Amino acid sequence: MSVSCPKCFEITPEDRRIGDKYFCDCGWRFQVANQQKQTPVHKDKSSLLICLFGGLILFSFMHVVSWDTYFFKIIPIKAAHATGLAGTETIAELSTICEERKKYECVLDTLTELYEKNPLQQVEALHKKGKLLVKLERFEEATSTYAMYFENNGKTPEAHYQYAKSLRMLSQIPQATEQYQLALGAKPDVLQISVTRSFVDMLIQNRNYKYAKDIITHYRDKAQHSKYFLESELKTVNDALGVNPKSKRSTSSI
Repeated sequence: MSVSCPKCFEITPEDRRIGDKYFCDCGWRFQVANQQKQTPVHKDKSSLLICLFGGLILFSFMHVVSWDTYFFKIIPIKAAHATGLAGTETIAELSTICEERKKYECVLDTLTELYEKNPLQQVEALHKKGKLLVKLERFEEATSTYAMYFENNGKTPEAHYQYAKSLRMLSQIPQATEQYQLALGAKPDVLQISVTRSFVDMLIQNRNYKYAKDIITHYRDKAQHSKYFLESELKTVNDALGVNPKSKRSTSSI
């Protein structure tokens, strides 16, 4: 490799090199080995710094995309949670943020953690977890969660409905029927449209037409505004039972 002489600036060819020294025609002797060795190191350090800086920018961008408006708020919360210093309020706040950002695994994990930290005061965390599991169609996990919820004296009426839906999807019809009954019985004077419709649909699917008709007529006869409640379902039931739809509806209690 030819190099430039630092004194006369003329090119000194490779054949004027002995070891790590060059001998120029001008009589000057010089060494370039150290310079050549240091240059790659300098370049390596620069490349490393560029990579680190680029990685930091990418991480920050991904963090903003992931947490959006919670970009700054989430940092101390996640730090406290990661170090095990987070109390129930901090964990609950993290769970809420995760839910709003649709980070469902995070929600499930934090709800489980809330319950385990204080089973007596945080039993409703199990209901929230079970409801989310039903939404995610993870019915086996949902039934296990709700079984634990009621074993720990959970009392929210909606939990019976969510439990019933998960049991139904697992074809556990007698158990689902019991939970539907408990859900309806918790608010006997309220027309729970979603609960009743889901219950009747399950009964029709399983050809329990008489019970389905009893439920429909019970709520249709309860109030004037509900006299056409579940009209198509009642027609299906009457057709299955061979009942004339113009005949007088029988009334019965659930």
